[in-house]
Amino acid sequence: GWSVGAFATSMHGRKGSNAQIVLFGAQRFEFGETDVSLGASAVFFFGGDADPIAVAQASVSHPVGPVDATLSVSYAPPQEALNDEYGLNINLRARTPLGRINDAPLTAGASIGWSENEFAMGAGEKLDWSVGLTTEIAGTEFGLAYIDNDLDDDRGDAGLVFSIAYRF
Repeated sequence: GWSVGAFATSMHGRKGSNAQIVLFGAQRFEFGETDVSLGASAVFFFGGDADPIAVAQASVSHPVGPVDATLSVSYAPPQEALNDEYGLNINLRARTPLGRINDAPLTAGASIGWSENEFAMGAGEKLDWSVGLTTEIAGTEFGLAYIDNDLDDDRGDAGLVFSIAYRF
């Protein structure tokens, strides 16, 4: 079916901004055990001079044994907000259940992604990766992930990200 949502963060500094909000929507199709999703996002920046960005997305998810694997592609066509350049990101993500702790499910996840042009943070190309754990308590998902990339300057600092997600 259809899905819509919003995501907000204060971690982005595009053209002086100190926060961003992403609005997204997608249509999911099932083909046996394979899910295909086609969608779009609009990214709005606050506290600076950055224009909104439009992004198209597609993903394919399929179980491989106990692992749920997802291959996704995000593409932003040339637009004023990207200096009339495009942005491309290809990502492979895997998640697998580990068991339960105090009756809460524990899931391990890992991802690797490659970005080009405007999505590579001015580096031309960028490789990033993450590993983490999530659990769900009372319908709310809590996660902790280690993230890093191959950029050598201050944009390349590794870090821990704590997340909270509630779906309804």
